[in-house]
Amino acid sequence: MFGMVPFGHSEDHLFRLYDNFAHNFFHDSGKTLPDFRTDIWDDGQAYVLEAELPGFKKEDIRLEANNHMLTITANRVEQSAHKSYILQERKAVSFSRSFDISGIDEEAVSAAFENGVLSVKMPKLQAAANAGKQIEIL
Repeated sequence: MFGMVPFGHSEDHLFRLYDNFAHNFFHDSGKTLPDFRTDIWDDGQAYVLEAELPGFKKEDIRLEANNHMLTITANRVEQSAHKSYILQERKAVSFSRSFDISGIDEEAVSAAFENGVLSVKMPKLQAAANAGKQIEIL
């Protein structure tokens, strides 16, 4: 029972190869990988951000728009301490990332969370009809 280790649990496991390569590559350069992966695209009227947050519940995620910054924070509490673990890889974690949202209508930002993916729709500010004028040079 005490020797119970998941099959293929080693640093050479195929599914960990990419993550280990990326971690080792960036580790020496002083850069770090983001806490969670995101995609952002422009749909014309708004920017859409999708963030992978597998293993989190909707209640674990906090989304805040303030002073032209969008901050996504995800917290997962530690598993029960009353269990007698043989192997525990899932621990309490807290991730946070911030994004510059200048030019976004902060009051109209909306979000949904489904199947471990947070989707945030950020409508662009509408340009003022009289956005500028030509200035005559004297």
